[in-house]
Amino acid sequence: EEMLQHNIPEQTFQLIVNTQQTLKRLSDLNKHLLLLTKIENRQFSSDEEIDISSCIESKIEEFTPLIKSKNLKVKVTTDGVFDVKMSPELVDILLNNLLTNAVKYNSINGNIYIEISKSELKICNSGASNKLTNETIFNRFTKENSQSYGLGLAIVKQICNTHYIAIQYRKSDFHCFVLSK
Repeated sequence: EEMLQHNIPEQTFQLIVNTQQTLKRLSDLNKHLLLLTKIENRQFSSDEEIDISSCIESKIEEFTPLIKSKNLKVKVTTDGVFDVKMSPELVDILLNNLLTNAVKYNSINGNIYIEISKSELKICNSGASNKLTNETIFNRFTKENSQSYGLGLAIVKQICNTHYIAIQYRKSDFHCFVLSK
């Protein structure tokens, strides 16, 4: 960073910028892998009973700028309380990863449907077709996009496994992630 403050040739400047970007990607990758290890080893604060419905509403508010940037329509239907016994930090990571996925891989002017019941949480989004299946989508480093690390859904799967929540990926007209007790 200090070198960038000096008058340097363009080629050197580009080399330094590319090196910085690579280091950031490696640092982010390391953080994600450490998170997976922490989840596997149950190294989070004590579990609490958490109502997912209220968490979903606040997450949608948090994602509003991204949702608006793609002109997405979000519809939430609730038919009961889907509560989980989990660290609030892990609930935040779980919902953040699922909603990030629903926005990132959605079409412009697309839709996000969230259905909440006592036994199930379903997050569905429109978007382009992909080759991923329920058997492959949760694997580490599985990705359709080269900008991704391919760890977000592996983290989701590990959180669910650690807390005895089943998760499935289904696709037809929509891409759906279904969490069930």
